[in-house]
Amino acid sequence: MANYTKKVLSITLQELMKEKPLNDITVQELVDQASMNRKTFYYHFHTLSDLLKWCLKEDLKPLKINLSHPKLWSDHVKSILYFLKDNKYFFYSMHYSNYDSEMRLYLKELTEQTVALYENQTWQNFISKQKYQAELTDSQRNYIVKFFSGALFTLIEDWFLSGMNEPIDAFIIILKKLINQNICHTYKVFIEG
Repeated sequence: MANYTKKVLSITLQELMKEKPLNDITVQELVDQASMNRKTFYYHFHTLSDLLKWCLKEDLKPLKINLSHPKLWSDHVKSILYFLKDNKYFFYSMHYSNYDSEMRLYLKELTEQTVALYENQTWQNFISKQKYQAELTDSQRNYIVKFFSGALFTLIEDWFLSGMNEPIDAFIIILKKLINQNICHTYKVFIEG
């Protein structure tokens, strides 16, 4: 029953976010729209921010689960892009509110997990093809992940904020050109000093 109530509050909040800015939505308005009372809301959440965090965790859960399936990194990113586009009212409303940092944190985490998965696969392929013993420290590899995931996050954020007008498949092609092979080049730069 608890998850059902949380889901109703989540859906109601997302519907309200299509009608008005998130900063203008009150707990009272939310519970009235959901046909609940304030006590019910506060039983499950302390603040609207807590509800938003729950929405993000629940809504992004399928994208995180996908990270455990062996796919191309670009397929993971494509899933994120479609999710953003399909839920644009929710994310635009969050972006233009006091809760922007919550959204950015979750999306940044998703892109970092995606790049970390890709970097690990790329590293395994890279060392298997080298004629000499190639070694990078965990710290060096972590810098590589942070660099490429930061760049990827920034490009996704720019695409989102510019209205998501560029077709997703065309955007993915650009991202592939920027990321594929560049991680291997970065490995060589670190190894060769």
